Amino acid sequence: ANALHLANLGVADPQQIDMAWKVGTHLDAGPFEILDNMGADLFRDNLSKASAAGFIDTARHRSAAQYLASIQKHERS
Repeated sequence: ANALHLANLGVADPQQIDMAWKVGTHLDAGPFEILDNMGADLFRDNLSKASAAGFIDTARHRSAAQYLASIQKHERS
């Protein structure tokens, strides 16, 4: 959710966020690459569950969901 929130704010684009994540964590995939592999529907479901459980604040959940919807709309056009 934080990665999508940052992208939604225009702080960085998905490629920059993935690169920073991989450099900082030494993992093979960044959050947007994980999202691509996971699929938007499963991510959205997990985001809603995490928000309902109080792990993600409402504003960040809304921002992440808004960004996810915008990239899905762009992919369809």
